[in-house]
Amino acid sequence: MSEGIKQKKLILKAEHAINWYYGNYLMNPNNALRDAEDYPMKAHNRLEALKIELAGQMMTHKQLLDFVKENGIHAEFYRFQKPEPSDCPACRALGIRHMVRDKTYVLTAFFPPQILKIAETFIND
Repeated sequence: MSEGIKQKKLILKAEHAINWYYGNYLMNPNNALRDAEDYPMKAHNRLEALKIELAGQMMTHKQLLDFVKENGIHAEFYRFQKPEPSDCPACRALGIRHMVRDKTYVLTAFFPPQILKIAETFIND
């Protein structure tokens, strides 16, 4: 992009920005807190209160992120956890480099059934 051209920032209703935050941060697989038993209900209640507080306002994603960080919501509900590298030979062969925290291997890409069958033999061994 050239220096003279600036991209306009997307301005959204606060409700839409909050939904974006919920999906991209709070339910992110790398969020170390998301699997806690009472987490979904607490996060949902807190964000619903935030929607009521910000009803009718328009904001960018960055403005919402700044707001939730200033009010402690981000610190309360989000902790980044780097995914562990996979030690599965089939996953390595297929180019899959990460696994979920409970150590189950996840094939996230779309592969033909023949390749998945070969991968299953590696995983089951």
